[in-house]
Amino acid sequence: KKGTGSVRNLKPTATSALTVTRGTITSAIARGYWEQPRGPVLLLNMSPFQEDKVYLLPDGLSFEEGALVEPLTVGIHAAQMAGIRIGDSVLIMGSGTIGLATLVAVREAGATRIIATDVEDFNLARARELGAWATVNVRRESLEEEVKEWTKGEGVDATVIAVHVPSLIDESLDLVRKRGRVVLVAIFEEEATIDPFKIVFSEVEVVGSWTYTGKDFQAAIDLMGQKRIKVESFITHRWPIERVREALDLVDKRTEDVIKVVLHF
Repeated sequence: KKGTGSVRNLKPTATSALTVTRGTITSAIARGYWEQPRGPVLLLNMSPFQEDKVYLLPDGLSFEEGALVEPLTVGIHAAQMAGIRIGDSVLIMGSGTIGLATLVAVREAGATRIIATDVEDFNLARARELGAWATVNVRRESLEEEVKEWTKGEGVDATVIAVHVPSLIDESLDLVRKRGRVVLVAIFEEEATIDPFKIVFSEVEVVGSWTYTGKDFQAAIDLMGQKRIKVESFITHRWPIERVREALDLVDKRTEDVIKVVLHF
């Protein structure tokens, strides 16, 4: 049946799809959803979860799509924190799973000129497929020069940092327009050095975006169910659950082009 109402008496099922990304495992289970938080991954036959934290998926969504609801929700929340309006220009620094999720979310919110960056051409190609107006490989091109040219020196309306490189915070302040907004969605494991004068002089807002709310989560399911946002292209590998260790090594060491690995069991 269609996914309406609340979840009650949810029981485990053997039919599921699970996605792997660095530090996190997400899964669509029994047309519901559960998440293991960031940190060391422990795989069990059963994982406890609260019924009020489980969301029903519409019948039109596959288990694979259900496993991608969570990263899309992170992107939706980041787009909201960026205050995107119709016609805005947005720079997304990092085109991994969360960067791509943010890309489709800001596009849905009305952004028309979306610039995506990365160090991998493979990821940038996916960004263009998903609607990026322009892409920049920061290993080969000057991001500052490109942004200034495309915005006639004004800078973008908003920048979302979706890769955990601390130096990008200060760099982003040179790329956003006066009174623009910088959103930090990446998890930084090291301290960052920034020039606070840039914030004061340009009256830039710097805000954090921490995961999502229940409303964001339901919005992601609704948008996917209505086929307004499609995230299937995030998936680059489909493997059986027995290859979980190999999957974790792949996304950590990136021995080949990869965005999302889906494990079936």
